[in-house]
Amino acid sequence: MGISNKIQQKVITLIENCEIRKLCDECFGEKFLWVVKGSGMLSRTYTDKEEYFNKAFDRLSAVMQPNWRLQILNTYFTDDTLIIEIQGEGKAKNANHYNNEYCWFIKFEDDKIIKITAYLDTLLLDTILINNEIDNG
Repeated sequence: MGISNKIQQKVITLIENCEIRKLCDECFGEKFLWVVKGSGMLSRTYTDKEEYFNKAFDRLSAVMQPNWRLQILNTYFTDDTLIIEIQGEGKAKNANHYNNEYCWFIKFEDDKIIKITAYLDTLLLDTILINNEIDNG
């Protein structure tokens, strides 16, 4: 059984609108698994929504200027997985550009997300966090 078109479009729209908390609240099932690949400070497996937001997403949001955005470049579908190539664009509070590229593998079960595996430039992410967290004390 594949992912319904309605769910695919909802997920894509939420990501494009940078509504990641809403994505997690409305589209994940009871299981929560978000894997950030790489060797950076935020690279790990998050098994709880609040842990993910407290230790990863909110930490990045705190050093970014408002209106950073995510642009969907490509989407691919298999029976139970949506693969999304994303370009992130924004500026950190210290005015440095943070333009990262992501590839998310979003695995579904019964039209609910059960796992997101995110690939990104973790060195770029670490640099923007370190420089801005130091600047902001």
